[in-house]
Amino acid sequence: MSLIHLGFSVIAFIIAYGLIFTFTPVLLGSVFTTMDALPDISNEGYSGLYETNKTTVQYLIPLIPAISIFILVIRVLMRSAER
Repeated sequence: MSLIHLGFSVIAFIIAYGLIFTFTPVLLGSVFTTMDALPDISNEGYSGLYETNKTTVQYLIPLIPAISIFILVIRVLMRSAER
């Protein structure tokens, strides 16, 4: 019974993370495209924060598959340690 639960939870995790991996770049790309089309931000602090967030997101999006593999391995190891 425990292995069936582990299998279902792994499959559900892969499906959910697959959806995140598919839609996150699309949504964030549309947000940044829209924001870049607007006039420049007059507030220096907010402009710097926006550029920092944009750069961070551009570096983190390609890491989504690696992060998911790491989380999946930790999840399976924690489940197996319970038994």
